[in-house]
Amino acid sequence: MDGIKSMPKTEMYRVEDMIRLVHECKGFTTKAIEKGPWSASTFYRYMHEYPELKAAIQEAAFQTGDEVEFALYDEAVRNRNISALIFLAKTKYRHLGYIEKRDIGLEISPEIIQLAKQLGINQSEIVKEFEELIRAEANRAKEE
Repeated sequence: MDGIKSMPKTEMYRVEDMIRLVHECKGFTTKAIEKGPWSASTFYRYMHEYPELKAAIQEAAFQTGDEVEFALYDEAVRNRNISALIFLAKTKYRHLGYIEKRDIGLEISPEIIQLAKQLGINQSEIVKEFEELIRAEANRAKEE
């Protein structure tokens, strides 16, 4: 077989067709697989072999997210839907202070969580106890 070059592998499906269907299906790969003539394994193999397919999936999903976000905004603002307004404020406008609870970055070790479970104490109760302890220590420091 010296001197004989192997023929390039020809693909059964065109990646352009997959990309078109991915966009039609708003980035939902399971829908693109259902609507297309290819199997799931073929689709995922193409996704790994063709970066443009993977990029198209991400782009379509991002565009769909934008559409959902705009629909939520439209429902909240135009229709004065209170639930939608609250949800939008808490998710999109957190930086303006619209949050339900503030994340203080407190991590509770797995050992303490396990001990608390044994005592019937949940994580929020641990945090409350910790806050009370800090307040008591701060008050004691002020008195000294």
